[in-house]
Amino acid sequence: MPRPGSIPAIRDRIDRIDKQLVELLNRRARLALAVAAQKRRHRSDIYAPGRESGVLARVAQHNGGPLAAASLRAIFREIISASRGLEVQLRVSYLGPAATWTHLAAQRQFGAAADYVPADTIADIFRDVEAGRAELGVVPVENSTEGMVAHTLDLLVDSSLAICAEVAVHVRHCLLVRRGTALPSIRRVVAHPQALAQCAPARARGVPVVLRAQNVESDLWAAVGGGRPLTGALARIEAGRMAERKRLVIPAAAAETAGLASAYASPDLGRITIAKSGGKVVLRATAWSSEVASRHNDDGTVSLMTIDPQILGLEFVIGSKGGKRTLTTRDGQHVYELVEAAN
Repeated sequence: MPRPGSIPAIRDRIDRIDKQLVELLNRRARLALAVAAQKRRHRSDIYAPGRESGVLARVAQHNGGPLAAASLRAIFREIISASRGLEVQLRVSYLGPAATWTHLAAQRQFGAAADYVPADTIADIFRDVEAGRAELGVVPVENSTEGMVAHTLDLLVDSSLAICAEVAVHVRHCLLVRRGTALPSIRRVVAHPQALAQCAPARARGVPVVLRAQNVESDLWAAVGGGRPLTGALARIEAGRMAERKRLVIPAAAAETAGLASAYASPDLGRITIAKSGGKVVLRATAWSSEVASRHNDDGTVSLMTIDPQILGLEFVIGSKGGKRTLTTRDGQHVYELVEAAN
């Protein structure tokens, strides 16, 4: 008999809870199948985006921690996806190849149980859905740098298809180079035209001449990878991201955040305020808001990392300068220091 409060005793309790969770998940799945039978009887659509968004909103509303609301939404999105997969193998057409932002948006919306079908063009996505080769399609409609995607809007006017849901994705790009390459030595950058447009501010700050790649995979790796397969690079990137997530403390450790100022500001980034509630720490800027996790760095500093899906992965290092508390963040070329400010 394990000693009460010992690790084996706590793990026994976790195992019992896991068993209850499995039973409850299967009870939920059987009810979802009952709903699916009613939908077939009334010839209703299997995919109900309004209902699914309502479920996710209620999950976040009922959350009392310590799990972050974003984490619970991700868990329930997969529960919904798995339940929907019992009803039908949902086929979703997206603008390929795999790992494009449209693909990631589709996965965020429909989860792992859907069958994702890459298309070469936006028009092909429309044709896939119109011809019944896919039940749903995900197309880019608007981005914050280039505005509305005119081709998508033109196709919507001419097609009988209609928008049934929307998903927003925070787009971030990385500059890939050979190991040991210094940024000032780069003379040209190869990228997809859309990525170039989205990185226009960085180009304006002096990033070198760009080449618009037609076959992105082969052109990119001819430039920086010496012909190595793209899948190998993606695997290394994803492995690094997974290892990084394991270092995060969610919610942010109270001992690390107790000394934070209530507000910080910088000439470049504007104002960021700090809110604490229910053990969580939230950073609020003019255009975004996110709960943060904390992380101990190898150099002894502590970082705050945004964890909400729409603004995932921004890092702010806690520090001080001239007797004032600071938060420091950076992009590929610049360091931005936010200094504590009055409320």
